[in-house]
Amino acid sequence: MPNYAMDLAPEGIYTLSNGIRVFAGTVDDPFHIDLGAAFDSLNFRVALLTAEHDADDTQNLPPAYDDVAGFNVNSIAIEVPIEMLTSDGQIHSADEPEAVIGSYGSTARSRTKTFNDPGEPATLSDDLEKIQRMGNALINELIIIGTGEKDKFSMSEPAEDGQFADGSAEAPDNFFLNPLLATLLKVVFGVPVPDVPCTDLLPLVQYIAPICPGCTTPGLVADLLRLNTGIPPTQVSANMGFDMFPYIITKLAFAQAQTASRRSGWLS
Repeated sequence: MPNYAMDLAPEGIYTLSNGIRVFAGTVDDPFHIDLGAAFDSLNFRVALLTAEHDADDTQNLPPAYDDVAGFNVNSIAIEVPIEMLTSDGQIHSADEPEAVIGSYGSTARSRTKTFNDPGEPATLSDDLEKIQRMGNALINELIIIGTGEKDKFSMSEPAEDGQFADGSAEAPDNFFLNPLLATLLKVVFGVPVPDVPCTDLLPLVQYIAPICPGCTTPGLVADLLRLNTGIPPTQVSANMGFDMFPYIITKLAFAQAQTASRRSGWLS
């Protein structure tokens, strides 16, 4: 097997016009999750972190299981100039609101599928129905949205996420400010969680510090993966699967999307 990072992966990198580079190929799954413990009724393998452990970002408390380590995913990576992402086409410092962008990806499929004569391909309608979206990882799958509302969340738009942040403790779908997982952690493990409304989660879904220290208005509650283009990049380690690039972002913004049927993304 040739050296993937040095010999094979560069064949999947293409330089386009206007300073754009793209990569399509197989990379090591960059996600880190203990699937069994997370989704098996909160049967975590290790005790919850103490304040001392939580303050130490230099190490993981063993055993730190990663069930997707060593598995590959088909990925599309796009490297584009920051000027193509900001609202005014300019590069801004980290303390300027214009430096921060928000993005999400969604998956859609045809509303109808018509089966033709034997041996002939089916006919798919051009009318698409959105069936999933993702901004921050696992907000819908695990962390925030309750089981009975997951389809509703998937099919709605981020601009409509205010319906999941009512603000009152008794609201049945007040997930962003009263997340079910936090309640479970409090009941099962005695974890101290903020009283409702839990505003500590709002930085995930609004334009406020720390991601947007210069924003004066938070904007709508919306599940978007926010990026402050004014913050210098951190070199990605080889185990994240992108070591084939000689550098990761100088004055460029980097976005990755795993391939899926009829998946597309938006920047806002």
